Parts: sequence; structure tokens; C-alpha cells
Amino acid sequence: MDAESLQVEELVDRTVDESVRTGDGTAAQKLVAELARRGEDDLWQGALFLFGVLATRPVYSLPEHAGVERLRQVARTTPDPLTALVLECLAAHRDAGAAAAHALWQLAPARLQQSALLQLLISACAAVGSDHGTLAPAQTVALVKQLIVASAPD
Repeated sequence: MDAESLQVEELVDRTVDESVRTGDGTAAQKLVAELARRGEDDLWQGALFLFGVLATRPVYSLPEHAGVERLRQVARTTPDPLTALVLECLAAHRDAGAAAAHALWQLAPARLQQSALLQLLISACAAVGSDHGTLAPAQTVALVKQLIVASAPD
């Protein structure tokens, strides 16, 4: 089955599985390119799916409300717009649902949304993983370098 015939959730799920299995970011890059090609809504649907996956895990080992507040605190104090977007959207999704997260997501430029999707994917691979386990810390760092740091604007 080719990528064009798959639903967003299935594409994301397969990408998480392949990324965990290989420790390589090629599948993640292909996912973002495919969802961007399909349009803004599919990119959002990919992010929304990952917000849901990540919502199954506690934040900073804190109770839910305290974890959400900590996400917001870190988002407010980081100088990095990518980190701020990801953390604010995660907090909004956990606290007020998809519509609240979407309102924040829509304010970001497309390139930042694409990088945020990559960051969410790496987070899901490290925290939740797939049938192949989760990313080891060294693999997580390698993917961040490959997918986020290497593509950051100068």
C-alpha cells in the first residue's frame, strides 16, 4: 500500500514504528512531506494524533494539572519558537482539547508546524514507542540532530 492511500493516523503509526525500529529519521521526513503535500488539515491531523498518543503519558512525572502548568511555564520561558509551540499545544490539548490546541497551531507558520510535527513524532517514539520498543536516549538525540537541529534556520 502506498502512502497516498493511507489514512493520516496509519501513516503516523507506521512512521513511529519504522523510526523506532531503525533509529533513522528518513520515514519521519517522508511523513511530513506527504502530509504537507496533502494540505494543512492533514498536517494538523498528524499532530492531533500525536497529541493524543503523548497524552497517555504523565508530564514531568507530575499529576495532570501540575504537568500542564509546567508545560506552559517552560513554553513561556523558552527562547525557541519550536519548543514553545509544541509545549503550548500539548498543554492546550491536555487542558482544553483539540480545538484549543488547533487555535494555537494555526498561528504558527507552515515551516514551524512541520518542524513541530517532527518534534512530536520524536517525542512519541521516545516516550510511547511501538511494538519494537522505544527509542534509546542516544537514538533520540541522533534523531533530534538529524531532523530538528540540521533543518533549523540559521
